[in-house]
Amino acid sequence: MKILNIDSNLKKNNLTDDLREVLSERGHRFYYFVPRDLGRDNLPPPESTVKRVYFGPRLSSAWANFLFLVFLPGLWLYFFGVLFFWRRRHGGELLLLSGKREKIIFTPLGRLLSWRIVWLERPDENYQRLSRPLLKLWRRFGSRARLIVFTKNSLVRLVSFGLPEEAIKVIPPGIKIGQAKRQENIFNTLAKSERQNYDRKYFTLGAVIDYDQPNQLENLLQAIKICATVIPDLQLVVLGEGEGKKKMSWVAKKLEIESLVWFVGRQDNLRKWLEGFDVFISVDDQLQPLAIKLVLKAMDSALPVIGFSGRGFSDFIREEETGLLSEPGDSEMLANQIIRLYKNRLFLYKLGQRGRALVQEEFEAGARAVEFERELLGK
Repeated sequence: MKILNIDSNLKKNNLTDDLREVLSERGHRFYYFVPRDLGRDNLPPPESTVKRVYFGPRLSSAWANFLFLVFLPGLWLYFFGVLFFWRRRHGGELLLLSGKREKIIFTPLGRLLSWRIVWLERPDENYQRLSRPLLKLWRRFGSRARLIVFTKNSLVRLVSFGLPEEAIKVIPPGIKIGQAKRQENIFNTLAKSERQNYDRKYFTLGAVIDYDQPNQLENLLQAIKICATVIPDLQLVVLGEGEGKKKMSWVAKKLEIESLVWFVGRQDNLRKWLEGFDVFISVDDQLQPLAIKLVLKAMDSALPVIGFSGRGFSDFIREEETGLLSEPGDSEMLANQIIRLYKNRLFLYKLGQRGRALVQEEFEAGARAVEFERELLGK
């Protein structure tokens, strides 16, 4: 089957990356419409399947909503011709739509051209930014498409916006799993060049962060200061880049814990780093696709995970089963959760093993891709 995936917010680490890869191996062919300004690093391979287009103003303000509504008739007319001639050239049976703009633009056009329409729902999509006229169009078109969501929270949210529950299918996100290999703590190697007594075994907490997104890293740094009075061999390793990195380094220095925290920067070989952690802490303050994938990859590496309650992570971090939850902004509670794992290594080990088993049972990409395929085919 030929699938046209239209995504105005396409980035690496989407929840469908591994699923699309498995479906491609099963003989399905994906084509893409992406924004003109999308960086080459985010382009899906091969480039011959990608077409750069203009989706209209980003729906980030009331003025942008108004402009989009003004441009919408022209966008419909233009893209009707684009879709018509694209299909004559490539064929195709399915439109897979991801963002707000393309759902409003392409759903009625796809129906006119007899395409099957499937919407993918990002867990962090914010429809409250839509103006009343655009929200009305979005709701009307959504009732005529098949919707796939990745979390129960997304299902509840869509139903609250007036979309029919029977048109929505929850499919857990899938990742390609690997064999966890617990190794000697690689951060001891870092310590050799910086610290005395480097042959000690450190209790290593790990976090991966996008500094430009809402996060709980400062809360975690405050918890580290509390934990340092109880855990003598503690260290925190933070992977990631962004403008907020310098500020967090300054916060660590102000809290007098700079010797306990490593701000390493973004790393490509994430699994190697995960295997050096004792505990993974999700500092994300929103349930974004990357945050979900990081939690699942950490669980697949047999790590217990600590996340924050009220953010939708309970679909993945099962309290007292695969990890622990803490209240956002409560550094004392977070510190107590960390200390609890440090003092009870058997509990820590069991959480990690149960987490890995959960990923194998419910989030393995191959099984999820088969379920995803059925929905795409309408079976």
